[in-house]
Amino acid sequence: MRRKTLMMMSVFIVILIISGCQFIDQNETVEMTPIEESKPYENPKIGLVVSTLQNPFFVEMKDGAVEQAEVYGLELIVLDSRNDSKREQENLEKLISEKVDVIILNPTDSVASISLVDVANKSNIDIITIDREIESDCVSSHIASDNYKGGRLAGHYISEQLAGRGTIAELLGISGVSADVERGEGFHSVIEETNVDVVVQKTADFDRETGQRLMTEILAEYEELDAVFAHNDEMALGALKAITIAGRDIIVVGFDGADDAIIAIQDGSMAATVAQQPIEIGKVGIRTAWRLVNEETVEEIKLVPLKLITRLIE
Repeated sequence: MRRKTLMMMSVFIVILIISGCQFIDQNETVEMTPIEESKPYENPKIGLVVSTLQNPFFVEMKDGAVEQAEVYGLELIVLDSRNDSKREQENLEKLISEKVDVIILNPTDSVASISLVDVANKSNIDIITIDREIESDCVSSHIASDNYKGGRLAGHYISEQLAGRGTIAELLGISGVSADVERGEGFHSVIEETNVDVVVQKTADFDRETGQRLMTEILAEYEELDAVFAHNDEMALGALKAITIAGRDIIVVGFDGADDAIIAIQDGSMAATVAQQPIEIGKVGIRTAWRLVNEETVEEIKLVPLKLITRLIE
């Protein structure tokens, strides 16, 4: 892809940051601190298109990107697609018309915006995808959690809790979204080797209210149900509310590591969640954009660590 001709970069100060928290194991991350008096480019502009800012996970991801952009002195334009593929295409058109240097895309759909991604690429705009992939060869780098591995973590945990035998309801996210597909594939790769049966699957659009409504319907239909695996915490929390109202005792496992889910795990109402690091994903997106505007090599795929969170035993 054609790139802008840039002056040679000054030597960067490399800072090794080793960070962690109570629940999540983090790998070492290396940040490059820009040297203000010797910028190799003029006023770089980055666009961030987020699938929806109604979901706390994506809000945290955006916050991480904003924080890292401030460190690097990058102008960051944040646009919300509101889970609407048409609005996402309008957001991409806006960024292309504003001639940003890099677009960081968290897609609502893995197919809908491919044509505009190709247009951006031909306009000398680098494309980074975060959390969700798109089916295009024009993407410079993809940054996400290892969703397949996360699905396997959930599968192993539920299988162990049920001693390898029981019935499960599975709440899916948005059809066609790569993260949702990968989580399901990882989960089933474990469950299919056991005597645990997934007796029902419902698509709840990663939404809490939809998760509660569909779980209410599932509970009315299935008198025997041992566990629920929801492909994100919003759906898991909705399912948990329906289960609580119904007075049923069912294991609930989610995905994301959202604050509300961790609170529910610590009070004993929810069993577990596979924790992602949305803030770190956002930061890595900006670090990758920084490298691209400086014509540095970037990783084709960058996976951010995750971990299963269960109740802490004091």
